[in-house]
Amino acid sequence: MNSNELARRLAAQERITRCQAEAQLDQLARDIRRLLQSGHSVELPGLGRFEPGPELKFHFETPPAGRSAGKRQAAGKRRG
Repeated sequence: MNSNELARRLAAQERITRCQAEAQLDQLARDIRRLLQSGHSVELPGLGRFEPGPELKFHFETPPAGRSAGKRQAAGKRRG
């Protein structure tokens, strides 16, 4: 998913304009950069963690043992 797709999905989900969604995503990116530059790590629950330092490091979360991403997605679906 690229930033345009993410902005469209955010706009639809939150019932805001695409321009407002893009502004929110830009602000999020600025906030993450600011925190990293001040030496703080930034965690995005369900995705992973950014670590500060001379080289940007991102650590993806690993699913709990015995559960893959596909199983996790299927677990949330209802059977009809």
